[in-house]
Formats: sequence, structure tokens, C-alpha cells
Amino acid sequence: MAKTKRLDSIGIGRKALNSGQWEKAKGAFEQAIREEPCAEAFEGLAMSAWWVGAPSLIFSNREKAYELYRHSGDDVGAARMAIWLEWDYNSMKGQGAVANGWQQRAHRLLDFHEPVPEYCWLNIRHALLSLFRDNDPVASRTFADAAIQTARSLGNLDLELMALSVEGLALVSEGNVARGMSILDEVAASIVGGEVKDLVVVVHAICYVVTACERVRDFERAAQWCEQATELAQRWNVSTLYAVCRTQYADMLMWWGRWKEAESELLAASVNLEKNRLGMNSLAIVRLAELRSHQGRTEEAETLFEKVKDQQGARLGIAELSLDHGDGRAALDLIERYLRNTPVYNVTARSAGLELLIRTKAFLNENSGIPEALAELRAIAETIGTVPLRASLKFAEGTMAATNNDHEAARCFLEDAADLFEQSSAPFEAARVRIMLAQSLRELNRKDIAVVEANHALESFQKVGASAEVERAKQLLQRLTLKAHPPEIPELAPLTERECEVLQYIAKGLSNFEIGQKLFISEHTVHRHVSNILAKLDLPSRTAAATLAVRHGLL
Repeated sequence: MAKTKRLDSIGIGRKALNSGQWEKAKGAFEQAIREEPCAEAFEGLAMSAWWVGAPSLIFSNREKAYELYRHSGDDVGAARMAIWLEWDYNSMKGQGAVANGWQQRAHRLLDFHEPVPEYCWLNIRHALLSLFRDNDPVASRTFADAAIQTARSLGNLDLELMALSVEGLALVSEGNVARGMSILDEVAASIVGGEVKDLVVVVHAICYVVTACERVRDFERAAQWCEQATELAQRWNVSTLYAVCRTQYADMLMWWGRWKEAESELLAASVNLEKNRLGMNSLAIVRLAELRSHQGRTEEAETLFEKVKDQQGARLGIAELSLDHGDGRAALDLIERYLRNTPVYNVTARSAGLELLIRTKAFLNENSGIPEALAELRAIAETIGTVPLRASLKFAEGTMAATNNDHEAARCFLEDAADLFEQSSAPFEAARVRIMLAQSLRELNRKDIAVVEANHALESFQKVGASAEVERAKQLLQRLTLKAHPPEIPELAPLTERECEVLQYIAKGLSNFEIGQKLFISEHTVHRHVSNILAKLDLPSRTAAATLAVRHGLL
């Protein structure tokens, strides 16, 4: 009789799990354990706890289920628990070594077994680790394909679609966007249409679709599927999926300039993930740190980045913060480290690093490596073809042209970049381009248009709440509307307007670095201007130049 009751309770629990009734399932499996403890009941209780977000129950019950499966000689059941424990230790605790131990245990338990679904899950896990941990989409596709073949041989549509979603994401990451997105759209449509029954597959596969869209900056497509993912998360009461979706949605909100909404989403998501999926919280922290940096809340950004400084995804954010502080060398070290650890065939991950590399090299006035980085970025933009990546390419080309003092070419590139960023609804990125465009226009003696562009940038920065950028834009506008030196000073006639600006700051005692910060140019460019000033005015030293400037009242 006790066995019959136990089986009834397990059946009720499984039915509740399949229909998303997590608390009912949890109660049924707890009842089964009270009636007669068995591996199936502990496994079910762990799964119920996984859905409601109760980490302590997850680990203790999965490990108990593993023990009982091994005791009964059920290697496949034990392997299934080992696969889940690998997943849990990675996502909930961030303990890679322990996770690896469980993964290896699953391999050994499945050795010499005939094909079973657990083989699919093991290869899927390998595929995901290759993609997210190792940044290796080629290896990821190999594992995903093995899972697809096994799933097809078993006639298991759910696992086939799960593996296909990982394959699609890997293809997109490699730059094969058309094929990868086609697969992902198909998988997502199957999920929304109710074809997939396993809710684990539902929640993960739909996330991979949104992630792929983010990687190629196809935010319109991402928004469509993110809305579907959010609806699924709410329908099935899946708080973790909802938290991950909120993180992804926040990325889109940041791009669209809706920073207050993005902040709310990220803060809520981070609280949920820190409680239930600690190993997955780094993405929310990185994005919040990036938002704080853009907002000009530098100390908060530094504190957040410090929490995740060893994460590959955080390195570019820390590098950009270093660049904003004028430490181009520290920024360059981080960017080069990021690119060294990102294979050339992971094109979606490399594009952001290449963009920042070009900006940083330009700041340092180092041309070495820029043509190669620009060529690689151009190839990626042409392969992927989305408007935001084309905009980033134009920005990089404009940056390089301006660094080489080819301001006419820079003007064309930067105008195109601003238009493309506006087309893709990215006000902050467009405004940053317009600031650089205004400087090139100024060098071309087209001040009136430069003022228009700087004002446009200022309005955009004010609207999104980028306080530090607002101040920089105001300083630029002030310089654009003031005369660098009175025309009645013949002694200064050989100097260009930019050189007169530099001379004014020399008179105020500013260093080359500080002058570069004021004028939005690199320290090396300031050094070149100083050399030109001394040569044109036939002065022996910087001190002599400062004395001359003071004598003529240029303070």
C-alpha cells in the first residue's frame, strides 16, 4: 500500500511539473519522500525547487537522488543527476571545479551505454560551455550537432530543438547570421506554438534566440522575441527566466536611450539572480556597471566592475572606463587581453573589442595595428550586415581618419555613422559620434555646422542622463563660440586656432594630458601641437610659451 501511495504521489508531482504547478509538485514529492524515500522522489523535489528558486533544496535533493540511483545500479539516472549538478554548481554557485567533477562523473557513468537522452543533455552542456565560457562557437557547434543526431535517433523532438537552438546561436556567433537566425526563429516559433513540451527546453531555447539577436545588435528582432520570452516566463511562473529576460531587455533599453527603465530592470534582475542563480548574475552586474559609467557615476561603476573583474565580458567595460579617465595604456592592455582570449571565428564577440581597440589606439596616437583591426571589423560588419555594426564601422573609420588629420574624410565617415546610429535608435552612440564630428568640422573651419552638431549631441546627452558627457559637450560648445585669440596680436598670427587653444591651456599650467582631456584629443596630439607652437614662435621651451601667453593676456 505504501508503495502504491508513493507512486501516486510521484505521478501527481510529475504531472504538476509538466504543467508548471511548481508548489503543487513540490508538495507531492515531499509527500512521496515521507511515504517511502526513493531516488525518483528526491529527483522530483530537486526539480520543483529548481523552478521556484530554492538552492538549498536543489543541491541536497539532487545529491541524495544521485546516491540512491547509484545504490540501485541505475547509472543513467545517476548520470542525469550528475549532469544537473554540473549545471547547478556553474549557474548557482559559480564553482567551476566542482561542476567539472560532476560533468566527468556523468561521462564515466554513460560510457558504453546505448543512446539515451542523457547523452543529448551532456553534449548540450558541452556546447554551452564551449560557447559561453570558452568563446569557441566552432567547438560548440560540434557538440550541438552530436546532440542533434542522438535526439533524432531517439525521436526526441524537444531535445532536438534544444540542441538546434544552441547550434543556431553558435552559427550567429561565427558570423553565419542568415543560417543561424533561420534556425533560431524556427525553434522559437515551435516553442511559442506549443510544440515543445519540456519546460526546461522552453525557457533556455527562447533565451538563446534573444542572446543571438543581442550579439549581432538586431534589437528589433530581439525585442519581439524578448516579449515572447517574458510572456512565457509569466505564464509558467519562471522567475529565473524572467530575470534573465529583464537583463536582456535592459540591454535594449540602454541602446534606445531609455536609461531609467534599464536601471529598474537591471536592479530587479540582479536581486533575483543573486538569490537564485549567483553564477549567472555577472551579466546583470556588467550591464549595470556600463550604465553607471555612461551616466557619469564613475565610483559606482568601478565598484560594480571590481565584483566581476575576472569575467571576460567585464574587461571591455573596465577598459572603456580607463579610457574615459585618460589611462589609454591600461585600457589597451585590457582590450588586447580580451581579444587574445576571443577566437577570430567568434566574430560577434570580437567586434566590440575591435571598435574599442581602434578608439584607444587613436587616443594614444598609435597607428600600429589599426589598419588590421579596421579590416577585421569591416569584414565582420559586411558579414553580419546589421545597421548598428555598420554604424560602428563608420565610427571607427572616422576615428582613424581624424587621428591622421584627414578631417574631410573623417567628416564623411562620422556623418554616416551618426545617421546610422540614429536609424537604429541609439541616441547616446549617435551623440558621441556628433561630438567627434563637431571637432573635425571645427578643424575644417566650419564652425557653424560644428555648433549645430555639438548642440544636437548636448540635447541627446541631457535627455538620456549622461552627466559627464553633458559637461564635455558644454565645454566643446564654449570653445566653438569663443575666439581663440584676438586678431590684433601679430606675434601669434602664425598659430592655428587649435594651437592658440593649446597655448591658452599651457599658460594656465595644464599638463599635456589635462589639455587633451579639455580638448577631447589624445596626449600625443597635444604634444604635437606644443612642438608646432614652439617651432612657429621660435621659442626654446614650454615655459617660454607660457610666459608669452601670459604677456598677451591669454588666460
